[in-house]
Amino acid sequence: MPSKSQQLTPTEEQKKPRIMDSWYLHHPLLQISYLLEDGNLDDGIRELFLKSVEFCTLVASKFDYEWPVFYDMDTLHATKEETAPGKGGQKDVGGLYAMLMMRAYKLMGDERYLSEATKAADALMKYGLDLLYQSNNTATAAEALVELWSVHQDVRYLEQAQLCLGNLIRNTSIWDRQYGNSMNIPTFFSLLPLSDAPYSAVFEEQECVSTVHRTLRAVHFGEKGFSDELEMLLAEYIRYSALRIPYYFPPLLPEDMLSPEPKTGFLDKDTWIPVEDIGDGWQPVGTVGQEVYGMGAAFSLLDPLTVDLMGKGQFLFINYPFVELERIEYSIRLKVLGLPTCEFDYQFHGLGEDEYSIGFENGKTRTFSGRVSSAKACGGQLITVKKM
Repeated sequence: MPSKSQQLTPTEEQKKPRIMDSWYLHHPLLQISYLLEDGNLDDGIRELFLKSVEFCTLVASKFDYEWPVFYDMDTLHATKEETAPGKGGQKDVGGLYAMLMMRAYKLMGDERYLSEATKAADALMKYGLDLLYQSNNTATAAEALVELWSVHQDVRYLEQAQLCLGNLIRNTSIWDRQYGNSMNIPTFFSLLPLSDAPYSAVFEEQECVSTVHRTLRAVHFGEKGFSDELEMLLAEYIRYSALRIPYYFPPLLPEDMLSPEPKTGFLDKDTWIPVEDIGDGWQPVGTVGQEVYGMGAAFSLLDPLTVDLMGKGQFLFINYPFVELERIEYSIRLKVLGLPTCEFDYQFHGLGEDEYSIGFENGKTRTFSGRVSSAKACGGQLITVKKM
């Protein structure tokens, strides 16, 4: 906000007027594009969006589809080229840019945007398992590559999407820290926001859950798919993140776990604003601060994991990725992803006096009504939900 630039305190490299953190430019534009697709914004916003997209293409061309960490928005001079010497810049921003271009292509039908998305995706190919700068950007890169695969029918994009998701899995902590300040939090399969971050972060985690879910759904309807092993790992990541994300909210945490001196602002134990970070167990929770921009985490988590049922206010929660295949009167058919060797949890909500049955591929059926507790079933199968 140029009119507020005098309020900046240059305590960090990017907190200077007209200095852009490369992924920051693309992320809000991508969110605006979704609203434009849904018809929720007026023509004035649409015009500003397209002007901003044109600026993004200028930046992409200037840096030859390899974005630095920070740059000057007026001169396009890189003020910080690499995260560390020899490590490169924000490598996965190419995926974020490709996704933005795909949205512009869908909105406008202009082949130039598809060409830009393709150039950015091609530039990602050389990174392999050394792509991740920030987890949510890498997840978006995978989604963009799947979209490009569906357009070009070039298997290279599907393979690169799997490599992006492999970068995510590589950046998780696959152990349960039942010590120190982690004793009251389910920390198994935590996703770290950066390649060198010693904590998990709510904003990146909730974005990754939504993006990975959309990506798995998109691949499911294609002629080819991800490997069974990758689908299983992603399904299990979603399951464990659904257990963990509520514990970013201070009212669910013992007060003595919270940092007495966060890096930014202060922590209000009674406010449902999540902490940014859950550390390694030895550090207090919330050392980075309390995160206003993570307040949508509960909604972002629940949206892809719930099925609206046939009665008002009634829904089915499934902590595994799934695809809705068919919905007819009083019946919904779903495919739960993952493998039969792994279990997911499901729970009906808001049933009141109504009664529902859930049927499985092996012929077994269970009936639920009123207030119900969680039940378990195996992944990788078709299920049918019926209102009795």
